[in-house]
Amino acid sequence: MRHELFVGWFDFYRARTVERLAGLTDAEYLWEPVPGCWNVRPRADGAGYELEGFGLEGVEVEPPPVTTIAWRLVHVVASLTDHWIRPVAFERGVADYHPPAEVPATAADALATFDRACDRWRADIDGLDDARLDELLGPAAGPFGGEVVATFVEHIHDEFIHHTAEIALLRDLYRAGLGS
Repeated sequence: MRHELFVGWFDFYRARTVERLAGLTDAEYLWEPVPGCWNVRPRADGAGYELEGFGLEGVEVEPPPVTTIAWRLVHVVASLTDHWIRPVAFERGVADYHPPAEVPATAADALATFDRACDRWRADIDGLDDARLDELLGPAAGPFGGEVVATFVEHIHDEFIHHTAEIALLRDLYRAGLGS
C-alpha cells in the first residue's frame, strides 16, 4: 500500500514540476539573482558545480549562499540519482559519496537530465515493496543505519519538493523583471 503511495506522490510531484519548468531558457537557468551565488560554471572539462563549503569537507558555510536554478536542478538530479545512501536503499550496497555525475551547462540539457533522473527514481521506487520500505538501512548507511528505507525515500521526496519550489520562485522573480 505505501509503495503505491510513494509512486503516486512522486508522479504528482514530477508532473507539477515539469509544468513549472516548461520553457526554461539558458538565461534563466544561469541567472544569478544576487552576487556570490553558487552556480554551474564553465570549466575546461565541461561545466562545474560549486560544492565548496557545502558540508562535504566537514565545514558548513553559514549562511549558505543563494543558489541559482542551475545549481538547484543539478542538486535535484543528484539527489535522485547520485545520493550517497542510494546504493544502500536500492542495491543493498555500500554508501558512496561522489559529486554529481551530470552537470548540464544549458537549460535544454538540464531538462533532459532532469527527465532521465526522474525516470530512474521512478523505476527505483517502483521496485520497492512494502516489506523493503520497512527494512532498516543498516550499518552501510552510517549514522542513518537505524532508519528504514521509507525514511530515505521520503527524504528524497522532500529534497525534490522544496528545491523545485525554490526553482519555481526563482522563475517567477526572473519573469517579474528581476532577471533583466
